[in-house]
Amino acid sequence: MKWIRDLKSFSLLCLVVWLSPVNADVKISNLQDFDFGLYPGNGRLQDDKNVCANVLPSGRYQIVMFGDGAAGSFEISNGIDSIPYRAFYNDKSNTQGTRRMRVGRPLTRQSGASDQLNCSGGLSANIRIRIRRQDLQAANPGRYRGTLTMTVSPE
Repeated sequence: MKWIRDLKSFSLLCLVVWLSPVNADVKISNLQDFDFGLYPGNGRLQDDKNVCANVLPSGRYQIVMFGDGAAGSFEISNGIDSIPYRAFYNDKSNTQGTRRMRVGRPLTRQSGASDQLNCSGGLSANIRIRIRRQDLQAANPGRYRGTLTMTVSPE
């Protein structure tokens, strides 16, 4: 049963940590897990999720991301093997202008956050996850999972 041996399934859970001084409220909501399902065997895997970035009073913010690989690297794992992925962030709710995140390095001067508590005017930011074809094709079969942690703070 070759198809069982070649099974690869991928998912990524997003967690957020908020850091906020007494006079500001910063949060990201409307987060969803990235579930890529079964890998078809060719091409890369990529998914985008629009989220609500909220800063009150309105202003600039920064975001830092960590994976759960060694030293916070962006990786998914099946418990034995790991596969690297790339994380991107855009302070607008579309896929144009995304910036590649570096582990633990703040992406500063983000704007465009909603000044409405739950982004009632529409989602205001985008997170993209990309797993490269060569990394997927080199991976051993299995179910791979990971956690992406984001820290958001006002500037």
